[in-house]
Amino acid sequence: MFGDYENEPIKINESMNEAVNLQETLNRQIAYDRVLSAAFLHRDLCFKATKYLRNKGIQPFHKSQYVVCELERVGESPDAFGFGGSSTQLIEVKVSRSDFLSDKKKYWRQYPEHGIGKFRSYLCPEGMIKEKDLPKYWGLLWVNEKGKITEIVKPEAQPCNHIEKLNLIVSILRREGIAPRIFSYKNYSSDAVS
Repeated sequence: MFGDYENEPIKINESMNEAVNLQETLNRQIAYDRVLSAAFLHRDLCFKATKYLRNKGIQPFHKSQYVVCELERVGESPDAFGFGGSSTQLIEVKVSRSDFLSDKKKYWRQYPEHGIGKFRSYLCPEGMIKEKDLPKYWGLLWVNEKGKITEIVKPEAQPCNHIEKLNLIVSILRREGIAPRIFSYKNYSSDAVS
C-alpha cells in the first residue's frame, strides 16, 4: 500500500522543477522585452528630439538647420545634435531614472566645458527628471503619453568645446560622402572660360 505513493514526491519535484524553469524562462523574456521596449522608446524619442531641434530648437528663435540623430563616434555621442542658425544644440534622451543618474558619471557631464552644444537639454517621459535634478545650465523637455513635447526648463548658454563640435561636423561630412577638398565660392572675372 505504501509503495503506491513512493513515486509521488518525485513527480511533484519534477513538476516543481519544470515550473521553476518555466518561471526563469519567462523572467528572462520579460527582462529582454523591457530592454527591447526601452531601446525602441529611446530610438523614438531620439527622432522626436531631432524633429524638435529642426522645427523649434531649444534656444529661443533658433531652430537648427542641420540635425543628426544618435551619431556614434569617438568623443561625445549625442542623441540629437543640431547646428546652424548661430548656435549648437544638444538633446540627451533618457528613458529611465537609472540611465539619467548614470549619465552624470560621463566625462562630458563632469567637465561640461569639454562637451558639445552651447545649449543642452534632457528629453524624458513626463515627470521622470525634475528641475532640481538638472546640471547647471541644462534645460528639460518632457514628452507625454501622446508624444507631445513640453519645455519645462529653458537651457542657458554654456561653455563648450569648439574643436569637438568641428570634429563632429567633419564626421558628418565624411559619412555623407563629402571628401576632404578645397571649397572656393568667390568668382573672379579672370576665372571665366571663354
